Amino acid sequence: MAERDLHPGEGRSWWSDAWDGYAADRDRPLRFLWERQPANPVVLTGDIHSFSVNDLRLPGPDPDAPVVATELVTTSVTSGSSSRKGSGFTKHLKDNPHVRFFESRLRGYTRCTVIQQRWYADLRVVDTIERPGGGVRTLASFVVEDDRPGAEPA
Repeated sequence: MAERDLHPGEGRSWWSDAWDGYAADRDRPLRFLWERQPANPVVLTGDIHSFSVNDLRLPGPDPDAPVVATELVTTSVTSGSSSRKGSGFTKHLKDNPHVRFFESRLRGYTRCTVIQQRWYADLRVVDTIERPGGGVRTLASFVVEDDRPGAEPA
């Protein structure tokens, strides 16, 4: 759901086959969240073969616009991965400061624990997708606190 600028340096470029191709459709729920101010909204997404933790900001040209929600993107636990270092979106991270965490080389799932005041997210990775019984470990953990939009490392 977060914007992903794919143009290095000045200027902007988007991948139109994701939320970036539907800016008005993304802007409506983000503006709704800004107007209603729920305590700690979290958006769960996936299907882009990577882990990502993103600040979702109020739409507009201001890169310092208020954070209205957190997006947790999970990878597929069984699809192949890109093992080349620096492949894909990694080279664009400096142009996307709202991306708090990104990893596309590993596969796994996101485990969420939700209690009244906090949302915990553990990004879990599997050792292999080639055979059953492989190990699993936590790659990174984040928490979203009540009344504080945006994820912080846990």
